[in-house]
Amino acid sequence: MSSSFLPPLKSQARVKPGEAGKWQPQAGMAYTEVADSLTRPEIGTNTQSISSIPDMWARPLLVDMVLRDQEYPLHSAIKAQWKGMLAAIALAEVKRLKLQAQLLDLDTLQADALIKALIALSPSSQRTVYQSTERIRGENRNPWHKIYVFLLNGQSVGMTSPATLVCPAEEGNWEGITWYADGRLHSPLDSSEYLTEDDKIQLWLWLDNLKTQLDSQRGVDSAKLKELLNEYKNELAQELTIDPRGQTFRPSRNVAYFGVPLTLGDLDALNIPIQAKRNPSSVSILALGKSMNEEVIFIPDLEQLKKQWPTKQSVDIWIYDTVSAAIFDKAEFTKQYKGKVKFLTEDDIFTKTFFYLEGEGNLPGALLPEDTREITYTVDEQERHLTPLLPLESEVLNYFSSEELIKRLAFNPTTIGNQSAVRVSLTLPLSGGDFTIHREYPIEVNNAITAKPFLEIWPNFKAPNWKAYYALYFDDRTEATKQNKIFRAVFPEAREIHPLDLKNFQITRLDSFPDYVLCQDETGISQGLILLKTPPKVGDENPNKTWTVGVDFGTSFTNVYYQINNARDALTLTPLHLHITEQSSRFTILSEYFMSGKAEKFPLSSVLTIRGSKEEERPVLDGRVYIPEDVIAFDPTQDHIKSGLKWTLENFAYNRTFLKHLALLITAEAAKNHVKKINWSISYPSAFSRSDKNLYKVTWQGIIEDLGKTTGIDHKWLDRGNPYRAESLALAHYFADEDEEGKHLGYTTCIDMGGGTSDICIWENGDVIHQCSVQIAGRVLFSQFWKNRPNFLYQKFLDKYKADKDLSNIRDEPFFVKLEGVLAAKGSKWLERNRTRMDDDPDLQTIVQLSTLGISGLYYYIGLVLRALDIEEKYTRKLNTPVYIGGNGSRILNWLDLSGRFSPDCETSLLFSRLLSKASGFEDKKVATVLSSKPKEEVACGLVLDQSKKRYFSSTGLQDDDEVIFAGEDCEVNGVAFGWQNRLDLTQFQKIESFKLVGSDDEEVGLANLQKFLEDFQRAFKELKITSIKPLKQYDDEQWRNSLWTNVKDSVESNLRDDLEGRNSEDVRVEPPFILGLKALLKELNSRL
Repeated sequence: MSSSFLPPLKSQARVKPGEAGKWQPQAGMAYTEVADSLTRPEIGTNTQSISSIPDMWARPLLVDMVLRDQEYPLHSAIKAQWKGMLAAIALAEVKRLKLQAQLLDLDTLQADALIKALIALSPSSQRTVYQSTERIRGENRNPWHKIYVFLLNGQSVGMTSPATLVCPAEEGNWEGITWYADGRLHSPLDSSEYLTEDDKIQLWLWLDNLKTQLDSQRGVDSAKLKELLNEYKNELAQELTIDPRGQTFRPSRNVAYFGVPLTLGDLDALNIPIQAKRNPSSVSILALGKSMNEEVIFIPDLEQLKKQWPTKQSVDIWIYDTVSAAIFDKAEFTKQYKGKVKFLTEDDIFTKTFFYLEGEGNLPGALLPEDTREITYTVDEQERHLTPLLPLESEVLNYFSSEELIKRLAFNPTTIGNQSAVRVSLTLPLSGGDFTIHREYPIEVNNAITAKPFLEIWPNFKAPNWKAYYALYFDDRTEATKQNKIFRAVFPEAREIHPLDLKNFQITRLDSFPDYVLCQDETGISQGLILLKTPPKVGDENPNKTWTVGVDFGTSFTNVYYQINNARDALTLTPLHLHITEQSSRFTILSEYFMSGKAEKFPLSSVLTIRGSKEEERPVLDGRVYIPEDVIAFDPTQDHIKSGLKWTLENFAYNRTFLKHLALLITAEAAKNHVKKINWSISYPSAFSRSDKNLYKVTWQGIIEDLGKTTGIDHKWLDRGNPYRAESLALAHYFADEDEEGKHLGYTTCIDMGGGTSDICIWENGDVIHQCSVQIAGRVLFSQFWKNRPNFLYQKFLDKYKADKDLSNIRDEPFFVKLEGVLAAKGSKWLERNRTRMDDDPDLQTIVQLSTLGISGLYYYIGLVLRALDIEEKYTRKLNTPVYIGGNGSRILNWLDLSGRFSPDCETSLLFSRLLSKASGFEDKKVATVLSSKPKEEVACGLVLDQSKKRYFSSTGLQDDDEVIFAGEDCEVNGVAFGWQNRLDLTQFQKIESFKLVGSDDEEVGLANLQKFLEDFQRAFKELKITSIKPLKQYDDEQWRNSLWTNVKDSVESNLRDDLEGRNSEDVRVEPPFILGLKALLKELNSRL
């Protein structure tokens, strides 16, 4: 029977109403049974707490009571909080929670009144699921006297409870835990976004471990709690796709993760959270076209990440290590991982400002998105196009090749307010999928680049281990246009920059082909990037592909031949430049400051430019093979133009610099053609002294070794025959080749006539019996005569050339370079069109007359040599040999014939044969003089031919003595007499003390053979009835003739005295006195006529 003044009881209540006014004794559990028997009113689902009699233990006791009673209105809510707190403790390390515990030991704080009250009101030690292992005053300690308070981010959020293990605070702020929402803690299984698959597995295992430890407790009532734990585990198992029982629990290695060890009797399960699992990042940048040595993380905008990856839950997106997007905090992440992992943000990829070049199509060598053409801006109500500098930081190029990056880059027109703008988008390939970032830039007129620099890179290829790349930057602004804004080009991986102090041009050397150019203003502020087109890859075809390369370095011209698989040809340097910026004066700039941008076929002028040099002999930086764009306008007198490289010992550094760059150009051409090995063959003039020959060979040896280190190509000397050959021998090998049919070396004289030397090789019965080199060739035999007749050069070839100075007044060397370049470019056509009709021109007549005389003198010397060889019994035929002439100087002979084309039947050829006969004493049988069909190509070609083939004649029997020149005139060295027929071997002397001409009995000074030559020359015109060329009409004048010879002899003696006396013999380039006399004669006649 119930009372209206008492709360109603449940129908199944164990407590029965007693008789009114009568007291009945009850057991100690009576109050509990009364509480359990009361009927509770219905409450809303959002109810979080119940007001009750104040009690410091009210919250843990309430939680215990509610968890045990499924019908309790708060049962579901409290159970969800309880599960949420267990999950928070278990996953604290996984979720990176700042969850700490503080010990509250009541027995050690009994002096405090509040603590005394807590102790006095503490629940019974029987109301626990574990027993204390500690004893006080001989009794087991009450577990309620030792509890732990949990603090999250410094605020209390719960405590341990002996009755339920954990007790969440009623209004605990669990902010930072994903299953805390709407101001309350939820079960982590309420949403699929809260836990990952691995979280659920490990939580199941953690709960299983906790239950196992509870199973071992004796004398406690833990059945209900274990039931709840099993329920929790079952819920987790239902969420999993695999059976968790077969998985391995992963306990934390941090035994004090919560700050203090949690000792709940002999239960330690709470003290060991789950170890955070290292997960592969979902936002790791995937390199495209590049290799990465380290992982790089991109820190995305999380809101954008959710939008772009809608199918992925935050807990399944891993930023790095154990950090998921669900728990990511940028400040904390930066603090913990800075220096441990590299990570980027949008600010590390996009620049702050957008710069551009006015007008479109200004970067032909750059990679740009197609849609940049759609970007325009308005100035003075006019729509204008632009060429953008990419507003990207260079960091992004560490992960993507230029081609891959450009595929993922997009430009779209937009507006910011009323201003034209561009939206730049970059889609990053991340390990979890593509993610696109954006930035919008206003197009500011002040950010326009109004002056374009000139920018090119050489060579435009990638080859294995090639480490010789060069970039030219040129600023062509004048003083009047200096105010125009320009960008400077920076190559971050530059090996050398020269000059460092940029004035108008700068050359940068790099070890690898650059992916981009960093653009900066003149103060060093970044203006964006230019992505460069990836060059073609070369050198990956045949690892044994080999070129044999022959180099004929001449005074005037240098030629290069190559051979592969028995096919040979003169080398052509193809333009290997990456043309980055557009420039109308491109070819001029390249010629003057870098390397020619046109295809250049050898032979090329032996000219070096040292513009900007630091004189360190670095190819390109300190010197470059100079190929003028316009040979007519070319000014050889400029200080940075160097020629005469072959013979000027005091400037031998220029020689080496020229050859280094030449060899690099050749190697680049070979690399472009996938060559992996180069065998070098080099020629030298016999006129070189012993020191010259050694120095030249050592120079090439160093070049070959250095190229092997920087080009990735195997360089070595030609391993068959002789790779270091006299020019005359290489010439003979060429003439014996099938390409020069009809030229047989049974008995022959071959002359390689260059600009400075004529290399002579005499053959008999297939053997070389003599070779030498004399320093008389094109410049002495032809070019010097033009210098004294500048009007002819101006009128016929330089009519459009406005020279600042009279070419006749400049030094010989620059003049010769100019003339040789002009005649190489225009000489053949001029001869074909004008030689016959211009024959009466007095300047041309004099040039032809003196050249004919000089070459005749060379033939006369060869005749003397044949006679001397006959005396030595080394030449036995007693016949004059045919003469084959090659080399660039051989073109001179075309000027000597009215037709403009020399032939073996022309009058000049007959004259040469007669003078050869006069000197040798052999019968004149009108031996032919035959010109090469490929002037200046013969030596280079001969160097690459297979010397072992039978049709190439032998030089193996040639002795050192056979290369010693014949004097041609009587002379005396250090008191030792040499007859004209003697070899002028100066190596028997350590030092040249004196060198004198010796006359005959009736004259004091000699040159008897030279005087006889001139007399024979004069007579030959009458004997052969030559009309196309005139003899020296003044020679019949005795006074004129005597003064001529006096001056010639004085000049020779002066040269002998000044150039030879006092020098070591090994350093002397020995010249036959006859040739010295001939050179002096030509010089004197040139000044007189």
